[in-house]
This record gives sequence, C-alpha cells and structure tokens, in this order.
Amino acid sequence: MKGSFDKYRARIDVISGLIMLIFLVLIVHLFDIQILQHSDLKKIAENRSSFNTTVKGSRGVILDRNFNLLTQNISRYTFWVNTQSPLENEDEIISLFADTFGKDESFYRNLLVPGKKYIPLARDILEPNCMRILKAMPIKGLNQDNSVERYYPYPEIVSQVIGFTQANGKGVIGMESALESFLAGNETQQIFQRDGRGTLTSSLYKELPSLQNGANLQLTIDIELQSILYDELSRAQEKTEAASANGVILDPFTGEVLAMATVPGFNLNQYQDYPLGNQVNDVISTCYEPGSTFKIVALAAALDSGMITPWKMYFCENGTYNLPNRVLHDHKQHGYLTVAEILSNSSNIGMSKIASDIGPALIYKYARNFGFGIPTGISLPYESPGCLKPYSEWTDYSAASVAMGQEMSATTLQMAMAYCVIANGGYLLKPHVIRNRYYSDGTTEEIVPAVIRQVIKKQTAEEIMTMLVDVVNSGTGTNAQIPGYLVGGKTGTAQKFIDGKYSDREYTSSFAGIFPANAPQYVCVVTVDCPKYGYHWGNATAAPVVRKVFERIINMGTDKLVPFIPEQDLAEFTDHALTVEHLTSLAEAR
Repeated sequence: MKGSFDKYRARIDVISGLIMLIFLVLIVHLFDIQILQHSDLKKIAENRSSFNTTVKGSRGVILDRNFNLLTQNISRYTFWVNTQSPLENEDEIISLFADTFGKDESFYRNLLVPGKKYIPLARDILEPNCMRILKAMPIKGLNQDNSVERYYPYPEIVSQVIGFTQANGKGVIGMESALESFLAGNETQQIFQRDGRGTLTSSLYKELPSLQNGANLQLTIDIELQSILYDELSRAQEKTEAASANGVILDPFTGEVLAMATVPGFNLNQYQDYPLGNQVNDVISTCYEPGSTFKIVALAAALDSGMITPWKMYFCENGTYNLPNRVLHDHKQHGYLTVAEILSNSSNIGMSKIASDIGPALIYKYARNFGFGIPTGISLPYESPGCLKPYSEWTDYSAASVAMGQEMSATTLQMAMAYCVIANGGYLLKPHVIRNRYYSDGTTEEIVPAVIRQVIKKQTAEEIMTMLVDVVNSGTGTNAQIPGYLVGGKTGTAQKFIDGKYSDREYTSSFAGIFPANAPQYVCVVTVDCPKYGYHWGNATAAPVVRKVFERIINMGTDKLVPFIPEQDLAEFTDHALTVEHLTSLAEAR
C-alpha cells in the first residue's frame, strides 16, 4: 500500500494542490462578491427582481360648513390573471367572480384562454361593488390594479366654486385649483419585489419624504343655502330667457360666503360635455355696470362727510334734466324729493345733484374705500378687480355717472361686500370661503374673519339701512317684500354699454338685499344678464329671486330661522323711516 502511495505521491500532491488552489480562488471570489462588490451587486439584484412605482398620498376632501362631503375619492378596481403558467386557483377565482357579479361560471371559464399574459376578469369596478373579492384577497394567481378618481356628490349646484380634477389628478378652476398645494398629497416611491418566476410577492416602501395625505378643507358654504340660491337663479334665468344669472349670500358680520352660484352651471363629473364658458364663476370674474345698486356709495359719501343731511330736498326736474351736452332722465317724473326718496325712487337726476354738491373727489374716495376697483382677495382663482378709473382720468361728467353706477364696473361679490358695510355698521370685510384646514398630522388651521377698514360711521350705516327698507316698502324694490319681516334692499336696472353706446334693449338686472333689516343675518345680491325685455327691471327679475331665497331660508328650520318681527316693532321701525313727512317735520323743527 505504501509502495503504491509512494509511486503516485507526486500525482496526488499535484491534484491536492490543484484542489486547494481551486478552493482558494473560490474563497477569494466569494470575498470579492460578498464584501468588495456587495453594494453594487445588491443594486443589480434589486433592479432585476423589483419594480418601482410612484405612489401619492390621498387628495384631501372638501366639505361644507356642516361637514357634508362636497368631494369624494372613489377607488375603482380591475382584476386580472396571467395564464402563461397554470392557474392554481382557477375554480376558486371563477366561483368568487360568479357569486360577486351574478354571472354564470361558464362566462369566466371561457375568458381563461391559456397562454395569455393579461386577461381582465372585471374592469373599473367601484370599491363597494367588489368588497367580496377584496376581502378574499390575496388569492394566488389573481392580480388587481386600482385607481382613485374624484367624485362630486353635488355636481352642478356648486360647480364653479368647487372646480374639478383632470385625469392627472390636478385641480382645475375653483377650490380644486386654488388650493391644489393643500389638497394634493405628496409623492414617494413604492418598490414591488418579484420572485424567481416573476410573480409579485411583496412590497416595501422607501419614504423620502414620508407619504402624506392632502389637507381636508371645510368651506363656509352651506349646501342647503347653495341649493336654494342655485334653484332660484335657474328658475329666473329660464323664466326671463336671460343669458345667465349669478348670486351670492354672505354673513355680513364675518364675510363668510354662505352660497355662491352661477347659472348655467355644469356637471363636475362630466365637465368635458359642457362649454368652457359654463366654468366661469360670474360672481367674482364677470364685471358689469351696476347702475342704481351703486347709489349707496355716493349717498354714504354725502351723509358720512356731513355735507348733506338726510332731510335735504332736491328738485328732480320732473323727470328730464338738461345739462351741457347731456340729458338725464328718470323713469318717472318727480318734483321735490328728499335724499331718502331719491334712493327709494332711484332718481338719477337727484343723485347727479347730490354728486354735484359733494364733488368728484369725495365720491372717488368713498368708492375706493368701499373696495371698488380692487380685488376682494377671496381664495378663488380668476377674480376681477372691476374698474374704477384713476381720479386723474375723471371728466366733468364722471362724478354724476359714477354716482349712478355708470362709467365704472364691479363684480357681484364687490357689490355684496359694499352692502355688508351697511348691514354690519360700517366695516369692509375680507370675504372668505374657507372655514378650516384639517392637516394629515392632526393639526387644524382656522380662518378667522378679517376687517379691512371702517368705511363709514355707524350712524351713517343706520341711516342708509332705514332708506333701504323704504326702497322695499314703498319704492322700486316692492317685489322683495316679505310679510312680517323687514327687508332692506336696492334695485339696479343698468343699460349695457355696447359698441360705444348704451343699449335700449339689453340690460343687467340686479338686486341687493339685507335680511332681516332690523337684525341683519344675510346679504344676498343677485345679477341677471340680458333678461328678456319687459323683465329687464331689477324689481321684475332680481328682487323676486332674493325674496324667494329669504323666504326659503325662513322655512328651512330653527337653525336658519330668523327672528320674526312683532307688529309693534314693525310699526316702531316704520315710524322712524325717513319718509317725506318725517323728514319734513324734522326740518321744520330745526
């Protein structure tokens, strides 16, 4: 034996050396792989065995002031199988789908053609309709894809205020656009791992930064008031064959927008089926010459400055007033009228004489202080500032024209904010449509009312309020009367300026209302564009809309019900109204 070993010793030593060398090479190679190239090879392995996708936090929802959902995020699911390899749970899958969707099992068995990589069994199914399948998951061999889409429970009545999201998830118009940075969740990467057969087996998350959902927004909008306003605007547009109509309801002491609507609207869930023009929020984006609703501004300037007293009387030229190169007309003939009667009867001649007495500089100052020619700053996109020419560009006729609501333009929201000044005792507020922001980390940001400035004294506001009640009780706004309640308001019937001149057939009809006048809770301004001639008067078209809105608010229930005014209080308030007899007696007493 030893002889044999000695005989082959050299060969054995060579073979042993080769084996040791091979082991040494393997050890060195393993060291290189496991230690020196670990990071690089790990990345290669991950790239070959995983796939990356971007995931995004859920979009925040939008709610009304009473926490009613104005938007929803709805998941849709598509379920599919890959038959390139045998489907282990074929019978279980077929039975589950047949039971869920009420179809015969043969329907699904016929779909399962061998050798296909992607066979959808059900597409775009809403989450509530496939909960049985979702609860049964995971099922080996059954795959699912899901997408989230925005759904709007009130698709038309609040369309321009809310806006919508496109297929890419980004907001377009309204709150969806203006608050995109708050509503949108952030993005991060999700990595799906594959096994040796290429099947998705698990998922890991790399969070840079961490995945966060968007903020939820609570608006100041009351969806019940919104429904009322939209409904009455729609009825008025249809009845008068108007081109469009818009309106807003505000809390005069907070500046909260309780309702804001434009008709015609559009369906947020099918926005692509409507003209782009329907997406315009006329309340904030469309300007018009307001006409007589603007007369409170010049009147406020006159009374607040002390240059004119409430009992002063003006001769209104029996309806026709000849000026150099210009003739003014009233729609009725009037002789002497008090300041209150000038407003109540909407006398252009009377307003022009008041403007002449106080001068253009004061009218310009108060118009600016009321916020005209300046954006209100509401958190909605595409707000127009209106137009109030710089004082340096005013002509000899500008004071009279502006005092009558001509030679300038405003939005419905600007007019509403001006009437809030009268309702709240003299203060211009910043309107706001957001009440609270609720962030994903649990914190809340409350949006508080903001006072911009005091525009007029409280006494001035009270005097004008009394005059506005007289407008409704016995002046041009009688169609806004509500038995048992005091309504203050002013009509506007403005000729549209077309092709360099004022039209005789096309008008903007408007009404600004304050309710109830003795304890204001709501300011509502309605504007109707191009109603059929005959309905063009503010009292014929816009005033009834505001009255119906207030009547429906009264009937909504105890939480919206305004205090009923006893007859004795009505009588007391009426006794103090700035009627001709009352003002004449005051003047004589002095």
